[in-house]
Amino acid sequence: MAPKYRLAWIDAAKGVAIMMVVCIHTNGIFQNRLSPSNPTVTWWILNLINTACRVCVPLFFMLSGAVILGSPERSFLDRGYVRRIWRTLAPLLVWSLVYLIIYRMSAHRTPTVNDVLGIAAGKAHHHLWFLYSISGLLIVSPMLNAYVCATGHRGGLTLGILWLTVVGISWVLEHVFQFMLEPNFTRSLPVYTGYFVIGYALRDCPVTRKVKFLSAIVYLDGLVACALLVRSINSRASQFEGLIGDYVNPLVMIMSIAMFLLFRPLESAAPDEQPGRCTRFFARLGVVSLGVYTSHVLILDTVVRVAHNENRLGLRTLPYVAVVPILMIIVIALSWEFSEIAKRIPILRHVV
Repeated sequence: MAPKYRLAWIDAAKGVAIMMVVCIHTNGIFQNRLSPSNPTVTWWILNLINTACRVCVPLFFMLSGAVILGSPERSFLDRGYVRRIWRTLAPLLVWSLVYLIIYRMSAHRTPTVNDVLGIAAGKAHHHLWFLYSISGLLIVSPMLNAYVCATGHRGGLTLGILWLTVVGISWVLEHVFQFMLEPNFTRSLPVYTGYFVIGYALRDCPVTRKVKFLSAIVYLDGLVACALLVRSINSRASQFEGLIGDYVNPLVMIMSIAMFLLFRPLESAAPDEQPGRCTRFFARLGVVSLGVYTSHVLILDTVVRVAHNENRLGLRTLPYVAVVPILMIIVIALSWEFSEIAKRIPILRHVV
């Protein structure tokens, strides 16, 4: 994949996706402070923001598949394969230890050997689950790559849709009809494989004005439907229930695929065409998206405590709908700067 191809939409889409991730985590802190059973206008706005951003993680899976799959020369043991796996495992191990030590020490608890061993069993800080999932997909990527190289984009699209359909139906049976499948597909299957393969299948598809229009309509309709379902589920809840935002909810699946197609036109129309200023901005953020993802929760907790809870910046006088974007911008800026600096330090460049 040519560098301009990546700059034009892959990295830009990653930049937007990581902003959505930070927005979800910032928004969630304040949405959880409001009563969902008696929603105010503020609750509704935060609910819409949260719902609109639920496509972020599926986008990362699809973008990863778009970059990794489709090159027939890749084998199981080539240097690129090993490098990609290490590129996710190293940050996972290092940041799991960082979060474990910092949060245990802040709670006046000393990390134990069992805590450290628990990282291998998936007991890491909550947001690092993505690195477990993407590591698993990278490990099996040569098998998926062999399949898509043999069947092409149509075969990849068929497998991706079939996979997401099975996972989506399982999710509906479990959460809507309370019918538990054995084995429980939404836990036993690598559920995000469908996104990974569909990213490859759709990365080169032509996106006409009609497709863009339909994708925007589908995304907006899904957003409204999800937001209303969130309200319905939370109508009698004492605490916010985020079930509808599940990344394998069929509505979120449809919204995510529609958003992926909306990013496709960001690719330069001509080989020598320079991407726009906005695209270049998000592409630069996308390049450091891993560092922002791993570090932003620690920075967010610190910023919320200092800037809002302790009111060092006077934000407690502002409504939540103003506080959320302010804190989100601060966290993104600090995480971005940290990632840029860390990339220049040899001992840190492999974990951001």
